[in-house]
Amino acid sequence: MYRKYLKNSLLYTFSTIFSKAAPFLLLPIFTLYLSKEDYGILGLIMSIAAIVNIYIGLKPSLFLIVKAPQLKKTEVAKYIFNSFIISMYSFIIILFILFFIQSVFFTQIPLYIFFLIAVMSLFLVSNEILETIFQVEKKASNYAVYQVLKVIFSIGLSLLLIIVFKMGWEGKYFADFTIVLLFSLYSIYYLYKHHYIDMKFDFIKQKELVKYLLPLTFHVLGLVMMNSIDRIFLANMLGLEVTGLYTIAYTMGATLGIVHDALLKVWSPEFYKRIKTATTETKIKILKFQYLYIIGSFFMFGVFLVVYPYIFHLMVNEKFNSALNIIPIIALGLTFESLRKLFIGYHYNLGKNTRIAILTLVAGIANAVFNYILIPKYGVEGAAYATLISYILVVIITIIDVDRLEKINWRLKNE
Repeated sequence: MYRKYLKNSLLYTFSTIFSKAAPFLLLPIFTLYLSKEDYGILGLIMSIAAIVNIYIGLKPSLFLIVKAPQLKKTEVAKYIFNSFIISMYSFIIILFILFFIQSVFFTQIPLYIFFLIAVMSLFLVSNEILETIFQVEKKASNYAVYQVLKVIFSIGLSLLLIIVFKMGWEGKYFADFTIVLLFSLYSIYYLYKHHYIDMKFDFIKQKELVKYLLPLTFHVLGLVMMNSIDRIFLANMLGLEVTGLYTIAYTMGATLGIVHDALLKVWSPEFYKRIKTATTETKIKILKFQYLYIIGSFFMFGVFLVVYPYIFHLMVNEKFNSALNIIPIIALGLTFESLRKLFIGYHYNLGKNTRIAILTLVAGIANAVFNYILIPKYGVEGAAYATLISYILVVIITIIDVDRLEKINWRLKNE
């Protein structure tokens, strides 16, 4: 059992690190061929897309990761099909909203890009569902192969379009779009072949999905605001070149988040499995692991502070050197974000989705306010400090609320 668990952990860790490290590993090439303005446009598009991804489909993977282990496969198949129906509804609505927003706020980005953002978000739904099914079934090898192949094809096509065809930022975006489309088609084929799609229109299940997921969209929106809205503020206040510098800094700082995401992908299914019927002794074991995780997180941050300047000069073209001082601020913020992810599982287990949404959205709004105040005073560093403050805030209020709900045995006493 432990050998299998270790094997799965290593596979999840490797595939997650590989897929999320790709933007970092390609920095020497991308920063050579792309300008600061190119990176600024990509950063702005990614920020807009991050918000759109939430509301096209409403993130059904959040429902499946919690509920699928408790349901029969036939029921899961019904929920997946009706998730696709919800995705189509939301796609049509969001598309009209995007066209309006582009014409008013983002005229510097071509209109067709906003159409592609919506289409890509629609394709991502089936990708995320398949990855979640692999996690639920503990098919770590399938998950790893799927992730790694997707990244390899995306890298290859990106390099072809940027270097050979000299398409600039559009080459990177079109490469990602094409690969998401192809893998989406495969994911639908796989789900159908393995009886994970039951094509029965069920309004009751759609209503259940919306009721469960809609509050969580505000939670995810709050996270996206903390993670992405800074680039929207920077683009409008300081221009696309500064946004490009910040995007590079965020890519470097996010390398810590890559490791955390890999570890939490392994931990989350185990947590939900154990916490449902956990005894006092089991809850103490869970909390001991969480304490060790916190200590390990800050140790990793300390190591990062020592090595990141050397890695930066090795990986990034010198025209982006002014991004160097922003990186540790972002990395510390993402370290605190990993702690939020560690404790938010208690809320999911208790079905307190509305509370999750309120906590995170408050922090997201606070991040927008901090950006508005700090960027004019401190420039690009103001955006980084706004991110850090927001992540610290959301960790504190999350842990306080978890303690109110669960009465956490912080002293680890078996009473």
